[in-house]
Amino acid sequence: DQRVAAARAALRSDGGRRLFERRRIVVELLLRLERGDEAAESAVRWAAEAPPEQAADLAELLAKFGRGKTADELFVRILDDKNLTTNARYGFLCRRASVHRGQPRWQLLLEAAETAKQDSPGRNRALDLIVAELTEPIQAETAGQLAAAAKSPDIKFRMLLAQADLSVVLQDRSELFWEVYQSGRLPENRYDTAFGAWNAENHPERVIEVAETILRRGERLKTDGQMRELSLAYGNAGRELDARRAAFDDPPPEKPRDSGSRRSRGGMGFF
Repeated sequence: DQRVAAARAALRSDGGRRLFERRRIVVELLLRLERGDEAAESAVRWAAEAPPEQAADLAELLAKFGRGKTADELFVRILDDKNLTTNARYGFLCRRASVHRGQPRWQLLLEAAETAKQDSPGRNRALDLIVAELTEPIQAETAGQLAAAAKSPDIKFRMLLAQADLSVVLQDRSELFWEVYQSGRLPENRYDTAFGAWNAENHPERVIEVAETILRRGERLKTDGQMRELSLAYGNAGRELDARRAAFDDPPPEKPRDSGSRRSRGGMGFF
Protein backbone atom coordinates (compact mmCIF):
# COMPACT_ATOMS: atom_id res chain seq x y z
CA ASP A 1 0.00 0.00 0.00
CA GLN A 2 1.30 3.46 -0.93
CA ARG A 3 0.49 4.96 2.46
CA VAL A 4 2.56 2.35 4.29
CA ALA A 5 5.38 2.76 1.80
CA ALA A 6 5.32 6.54 2.28
CA ALA A 7 5.38 6.18 6.05
CA ARG A 8 8.30 3.74 5.88
CA ALA A 9 10.17 6.10 3.57
CA ALA A 10 9.62 8.92 6.07
CA LEU A 11 11.14 6.73 8.78
CA ARG A 12 14.29 6.33 6.73
CA SER A 13 14.56 9.96 5.76
CA ASP A 14 13.91 11.98 8.92
CA GLY A 15 17.22 11.11 10.59
CA GLY A 16 15.54 9.90 13.75
CA ARG A 17 13.40 12.97 14.40
CA ARG A 18 9.86 12.08 15.48
CA LEU A 19 10.90 8.46 15.05
CA PHE A 20 8.38 6.97 17.47
CA GLU A 21 5.50 9.02 16.10
CA ARG A 22 6.21 7.79 12.59
CA ARG A 23 6.62 4.20 13.73
CA ARG A 24 3.29 4.38 15.47
CA ILE A 25 1.69 5.64 12.28
CA VAL A 26 3.11 2.69 10.36
CA VAL A 27 1.73 0.22 12.90
CA GLU A 28 -1.69 1.84 12.84
CA LEU A 29 -1.79 1.88 9.04
CA LEU A 30 -0.91 -1.81 8.92
CA LEU A 31 -3.65 -2.57 11.44
CA ARG A 32 -6.23 -0.57 9.49
CA LEU A 33 -5.24 -2.41 6.33
CA GLU A 34 -5.79 -5.72 8.20
CA ARG A 35 -2.13 -6.63 7.98
CA GLY A 36 -2.17 -7.55 11.65
CA ASP A 37 0.74 -9.98 11.72
CA GLU A 38 3.04 -7.46 10.08
CA ALA A 39 1.80 -4.73 12.45
CA ALA A 40 2.36 -6.91 15.51
CA GLU A 41 5.86 -7.92 14.36
CA SER A 42 6.81 -4.28 13.79
CA ALA A 43 5.33 -3.16 17.10
CA VAL A 44 7.19 -5.83 19.07
CA ARG A 45 10.48 -5.00 17.38
CA TRP A 46 10.13 -1.25 17.87
CA ALA A 47 8.82 -1.57 21.43
CA ALA A 48 12.04 -3.36 22.37
CA GLU A 49 13.93 -0.20 21.41
CA ALA A 50 11.51 2.26 23.01
CA PRO A 51 11.16 3.58 26.56
CA PRO A 52 8.33 1.97 28.58
CA GLU A 53 5.79 4.74 27.96
CA GLN A 54 6.13 4.45 24.19
CA ALA A 55 6.08 0.65 24.32
CA ALA A 56 2.81 0.87 26.27
CA ASP A 57 1.35 3.17 23.60
CA LEU A 58 2.11 0.52 20.98
CA ALA A 59 0.57 -2.18 23.17
CA GLU A 60 -2.63 -0.20 23.57
CA LEU A 61 -2.76 0.42 19.84
CA LEU A 62 -2.50 -3.31 19.15
CA ALA A 63 -5.22 -4.05 21.68
CA LYS A 64 -7.51 -1.48 20.11
CA PHE A 65 -7.40 -3.47 16.87
CA GLY A 66 -7.94 -6.87 18.46
CA ARG A 67 -4.32 -7.90 19.02
CA GLY A 68 -4.76 -8.32 22.76
CA LYS A 69 -2.40 -11.27 23.15
CA THR A 70 0.56 -9.42 21.66
CA ALA A 71 -0.41 -6.30 23.57
CA ASP A 72 -0.36 -8.22 26.83
CA GLU A 73 3.03 -9.70 26.04
CA LEU A 74 4.39 -6.19 25.57
CA PHE A 75 2.98 -5.13 28.93
CA VAL A 76 4.58 -8.16 30.60
CA ARG A 77 7.93 -7.12 29.14
CA ILE A 78 7.41 -3.54 30.33
CA LEU A 79 6.53 -4.65 33.87
CA ASP A 80 9.60 -6.89 34.02
CA ASP A 81 11.71 -3.73 34.19
CA LYS A 82 13.09 -3.63 37.75
CA ASN A 83 13.85 0.07 37.42
CA LEU A 84 10.22 1.17 37.20
CA THR A 85 9.11 3.54 39.91
CA THR A 86 6.15 2.59 42.08
CA ASN A 87 3.93 5.13 40.34
CA ALA A 88 5.00 3.93 36.92
CA ARG A 89 4.35 0.30 37.83
CA TYR A 90 0.90 1.22 39.11
CA GLY A 91 0.12 3.04 35.89
CA PHE A 92 1.30 0.23 33.62
CA LEU A 93 -0.66 -2.36 35.63
CA CYS A 94 -3.81 -0.29 35.15
CA ARG A 95 -3.06 0.09 31.43
CA ARG A 96 -2.44 -3.63 31.14
CA ALA A 97 -5.77 -4.24 32.89
CA SER A 98 -7.47 -2.12 30.24
CA VAL A 99 -6.69 -4.71 27.54
CA HIS A 100 -8.39 -7.47 29.56
CA ARG A 101 -11.91 -8.29 30.62
CA GLY A 102 -13.36 -10.16 33.58
CA GLN A 103 -11.27 -11.83 36.24
CA PRO A 104 -7.86 -11.29 34.57
CA ARG A 105 -8.64 -7.56 34.51
CA TRP A 106 -9.73 -7.51 38.16
CA GLN A 107 -6.65 -9.42 39.24
CA LEU A 108 -4.45 -6.83 37.54
CA LEU A 109 -6.38 -3.99 39.14
CA LEU A 110 -5.96 -5.75 42.49
CA GLU A 111 -2.21 -5.93 41.88
CA ALA A 112 -2.21 -2.24 40.98
CA ALA A 113 -4.05 -1.45 44.21
CA GLU A 114 -1.46 -3.41 46.18
CA THR A 115 1.25 -1.33 44.52
CA ALA A 116 -0.27 1.97 45.66
CA LYS A 117 -0.14 3.25 49.23
CA GLN A 118 -3.00 2.53 51.61
CA ASP A 119 -5.82 5.13 51.40
CA SER A 120 -4.15 6.74 48.37
CA PRO A 121 -6.36 7.93 45.49
CA GLY A 122 -4.66 5.38 43.22
CA ARG A 123 -5.48 2.43 45.47
CA ASN A 124 -9.05 3.57 45.97
CA ARG A 125 -9.52 4.17 42.24
CA ALA A 126 -8.39 0.65 41.33
CA LEU A 127 -10.61 -0.92 43.98
CA ASP A 128 -13.57 1.24 42.97
CA LEU A 129 -13.23 -0.03 39.40
CA ILE A 130 -13.33 -3.64 40.57
CA VAL A 131 -16.34 -3.13 42.81
CA ALA A 132 -18.22 -1.19 40.13
CA GLU A 133 -17.78 -4.07 37.69
CA LEU A 134 -18.84 -6.80 40.12
CA THR A 135 -22.58 -6.48 39.71
CA GLU A 136 -24.07 -9.99 39.47
CA PRO A 137 -24.74 -12.44 42.33
CA ILE A 138 -22.78 -15.09 40.45
CA GLN A 139 -19.70 -12.88 40.89
CA ALA A 140 -19.78 -13.24 44.69
CA GLU A 141 -17.38 -16.14 44.39
CA THR A 142 -15.04 -14.01 42.27
CA ALA A 143 -15.04 -11.30 44.94
CA GLY A 144 -14.13 -13.97 47.49
CA GLN A 145 -11.26 -15.19 45.32
CA LEU A 146 -9.95 -11.64 45.01
CA ALA A 147 -10.19 -11.24 48.78
CA ALA A 148 -8.19 -14.44 49.25
CA ALA A 149 -5.54 -13.18 46.82
CA ALA A 150 -5.20 -9.80 48.53
CA LYS A 151 -2.08 -9.20 50.59
CA SER A 152 -3.17 -5.99 52.34
CA PRO A 153 -5.91 -6.25 54.99
CA ASP A 154 -7.77 -3.14 53.79
CA ILE A 155 -7.97 -4.59 50.26
CA LYS A 156 -9.03 -8.01 51.56
CA PHE A 157 -11.91 -6.60 53.57
CA ARG A 158 -12.99 -4.29 50.75
CA MET A 159 -13.37 -7.41 48.58
CA LEU A 160 -15.15 -9.30 51.36
CA LEU A 161 -17.62 -6.43 51.64
CA ALA A 162 -18.21 -6.67 47.89
CA GLN A 163 -18.77 -10.41 48.30
CA ALA A 164 -21.32 -9.77 51.05
CA ASP A 165 -23.19 -7.31 48.83
CA LEU A 166 -23.34 -9.82 45.96
CA SER A 167 -24.16 -12.96 47.91
CA VAL A 168 -27.75 -14.21 47.85
CA VAL A 169 -27.08 -16.79 50.57
CA LEU A 170 -28.30 -15.16 53.79
CA GLN A 171 -25.91 -17.05 56.03
CA ASP A 172 -22.94 -16.04 53.89
CA ARG A 173 -24.04 -12.38 53.91
CA SER A 174 -24.42 -12.43 57.68
CA GLU A 175 -21.01 -13.99 58.29
CA LEU A 176 -19.22 -11.77 55.80
CA PHE A 177 -20.67 -8.56 57.23
CA TRP A 178 -19.68 -9.76 60.71
CA GLU A 179 -16.14 -10.58 59.63
CA VAL A 180 -15.75 -7.15 58.07
CA TYR A 181 -17.21 -5.47 61.15
CA GLN A 182 -14.84 -7.33 63.47
CA SER A 183 -11.93 -6.13 61.36
CA GLY A 184 -12.97 -2.53 62.11
CA ARG A 185 -13.56 -1.84 58.40
CA LEU A 186 -17.35 -1.90 58.06
CA PRO A 187 -18.40 1.61 56.97
CA GLU A 188 -21.16 3.11 59.09
CA ASN A 189 -23.27 3.72 56.00
CA ARG A 190 -23.49 -0.07 55.64
CA TYR A 191 -24.85 -0.70 59.12
CA ASP A 192 -28.47 -0.75 57.93
CA THR A 193 -27.70 -3.56 55.48
CA ALA A 194 -25.57 -5.46 57.99
CA PHE A 195 -28.20 -5.15 60.75
CA GLY A 196 -30.80 -6.55 58.35
CA ALA A 197 -28.54 -9.46 57.40
CA TRP A 198 -27.84 -10.33 61.04
CA ASN A 199 -31.51 -10.18 62.02
CA ALA A 200 -32.47 -12.28 59.01
CA GLU A 201 -30.06 -14.99 60.17
CA ASN A 202 -31.23 -14.82 63.80
CA HIS A 203 -28.19 -13.06 65.18
CA PRO A 204 -29.84 -10.27 67.21
CA GLU A 205 -26.86 -10.25 69.56
CA ARG A 206 -24.70 -8.85 66.73
CA VAL A 207 -27.09 -5.98 66.05
CA ILE A 208 -27.33 -5.23 69.75
CA GLU A 209 -23.56 -5.34 70.25
CA VAL A 210 -22.86 -2.94 67.37
CA ALA A 211 -25.71 -0.56 68.24
CA GLU A 212 -24.88 -0.44 71.93
CA THR A 213 -21.22 0.18 71.11
CA ILE A 214 -22.34 3.28 69.21
CA LEU A 215 -24.56 4.39 72.09
CA ARG A 216 -21.77 3.90 74.62
CA ARG A 217 -19.75 6.43 72.67
CA GLY A 218 -22.48 8.98 73.32
CA GLU A 219 -23.70 8.90 69.73
CA ARG A 220 -27.08 8.22 68.15
CA LEU A 221 -27.89 5.59 65.59
CA LYS A 222 -27.72 7.33 62.25
CA THR A 223 -30.93 6.17 60.53
CA ASP A 224 -34.50 5.11 61.24
CA GLY A 225 -33.63 1.81 59.59
CA GLN A 226 -31.00 1.11 62.23
CA MET A 227 -33.51 1.90 64.99
CA ARG A 228 -36.05 -0.47 63.45
CA GLU A 229 -33.49 -3.25 63.17
CA LEU A 230 -32.37 -2.66 66.76
CA SER A 231 -35.98 -2.85 67.94
CA LEU A 232 -36.39 -6.14 66.07
CA ALA A 233 -33.14 -7.46 67.54
CA TYR A 234 -34.22 -6.60 71.09
CA GLY A 235 -37.53 -8.35 70.47
CA ASN A 236 -35.80 -11.45 69.12
CA ALA A 237 -33.52 -11.43 72.15
CA GLY A 238 -36.50 -11.32 74.53
CA ARG A 239 -35.90 -7.74 75.63
CA GLU A 240 -39.42 -6.48 74.98
CA LEU A 241 -39.20 -3.23 76.92
CA ASP A 242 -36.06 -2.21 75.07
CA ALA A 243 -37.72 -3.25 71.80
CA ARG A 244 -40.73 -0.97 72.45
CA ARG A 245 -38.52 1.94 73.42
CA ALA A 246 -36.37 1.54 70.31
CA ALA A 247 -39.47 1.31 68.13
CA PHE A 248 -41.40 4.29 69.45
CA ASP A 249 -38.88 6.63 71.03
CA ASP A 250 -35.78 8.33 69.78
CA PRO A 251 -34.03 8.66 73.10
CA PRO A 252 -30.82 10.57 73.62
CA PRO A 253 -27.79 8.30 73.72
CA GLU A 254 -26.63 7.12 77.06
CA LYS A 255 -23.65 8.96 78.45
CA PRO A 256 -20.59 6.85 79.18
CA ARG A 257 -20.77 5.24 82.61
CA ASP A 258 -18.09 5.17 85.24
CA SER A 259 -15.62 2.40 84.54
CA GLY A 260 -16.47 0.87 87.91
CA SER A 261 -20.21 0.60 87.33
CA ARG A 262 -21.76 -2.63 86.17
CA ARG A 263 -24.44 -2.92 83.54
CA SER A 264 -27.71 -4.30 84.84
CA ARG A 265 -28.79 -7.67 83.54
CA GLY A 266 -32.42 -6.70 83.95
CA GLY A 267 -32.93 -6.12 80.23
CA MET A 268 -33.20 -2.32 80.22
CA GLY A 269 -30.35 -2.00 77.73
CA PHE A 270 -29.57 1.56 76.73
CA PHE A 271 -33.04 2.89 76.97
